[in-house]
Amino acid sequence: MDFLFLNPKRTLLILVLVCLGMMAVALFMEYVLMLKPCMLCYMQRGAVILVGLIAGIGFFINSERLIVYKGFLI
Repeated sequence: MDFLFLNPKRTLLILVLVCLGMMAVALFMEYVLMLKPCMLCYMQRGAVILVGLIAGIGFFINSERLIVYKGFLI
C-alpha cells in the first residue's frame, strides 16, 4: 500500500478516477437501467463531484510544497 502514498499526485489521480467511475455507474443505472434516483442519491452525487473536483484541482496544481498536497488530501 505504500506505493499509493509515496507520490501525492498518484493518490489524487486515483481519487479522481474513482470519482469518475462512481459517476459513470450512477449515470448508467439512471439512464440505461431506468432506475429513478432518490434524494440521497442526488446528494451523494454532489459530494462525489465535489471530492473529484478538489482532487482534480490538486492534481493539476504544479507545486513542490508538501503543505499544498496535505491540504488537498485532508
